[in-house]
Amino acid sequence: MTLYVESKAARVDLPSAVSGRYVTPGQNARGDGILGEQIGSSVTLTLLLNQLAGDTIDVFTGELHGDTLIGRYRKNGGSVTFLRSP
Repeated sequence: MTLYVESKAARVDLPSAVSGRYVTPGQNARGDGILGEQIGSSVTLTLLLNQLAGDTIDVFTGELHGDTLIGRYRKNGGSVTFLRSP
């Protein structure tokens, strides 16, 4: 997963816009898009199918702790930890 802050929040109580892409694992690996927001340390990411904002595969909600993002997927469940790579 690769994430970018597209637009920083104008105020503390407003979200920063986040975008990115993820690659599905396996033999038929392919990349798709991510749209989301960050308010303080809270992050919400919508994983898209075929780069289409209307086709949501799942939604990830988590908390940013330094270089670590910890959260859960809404549809598929399970706790996940992502570490920032150098």
